[in-house]
Amino acid sequence: MYLSELVAKRVIALKSAEDAGMVIGAYVDKWSYQCVYLCLDSGKVVELKDIISTGEVITVYDSPTAPIDTQGLYKITTTQEVILVSGVRLGRVKDMLLAGRGKKGELNADKGNIKLKTIVGVSDNIITANPTYRILNNEEEIPNGKILTIEGKVDESETTPPINSYSLSPYDFLIGKRVSQEVSDISRSFVLMAGTIITERVIENARRAGKLSDLVNKSK
Repeated sequence: MYLSELVAKRVIALKSAEDAGMVIGAYVDKWSYQCVYLCLDSGKVVELKDIISTGEVITVYDSPTAPIDTQGLYKITTTQEVILVSGVRLGRVKDMLLAGRGKKGELNADKGNIKLKTIVGVSDNIITANPTYRILNNEEEIPNGKILTIEGKVDESETTPPINSYSLSPYDFLIGKRVSQEVSDISRSFVLMAGTIITERVIENARRAGKLSDLVNKSK
């Protein structure tokens, strides 16, 4: 199931016969990179697991929920433009796999694709991505002489604190290395498989899980 197959379709609740609105995009979890909701022009959302069918209209059993807390979510729509921190413009969003078989965790734009895990910021009109994973300063010079702000570009109420809000300096030597052995916590809510490339986000997640020392010892 792809975003392009659902955009502009009406969502109908079978139980109440309510027309809940038209699909305009999807919400992606910032940490798992999984699509979890469809967003509607009415401001309501639909969980992907609640969809019954996707014919000429999209059907769900019960009425979609009211607006959700978007903390920890990226809102992706086909009206947004994808811009890399190098200044390269990839054009508008074309598609994204929401569920099912296929290449997950990737966003398709007019002039190329990016992995969802490379996204560093999202606003109503622009998605910025950092495919190189290198540490960014607060501002990045781009070829046309303009400044593309990396931190603070999205309303704070719609995003988690930036990764650079704490010092990465003791651990930035890990970036680009690979995990040599699995790193996980007791509950396995945090798991890094062997072979994982270490990025800023990996370091941040390891810090949250209290596994930075393991990450240092199990990287090469």
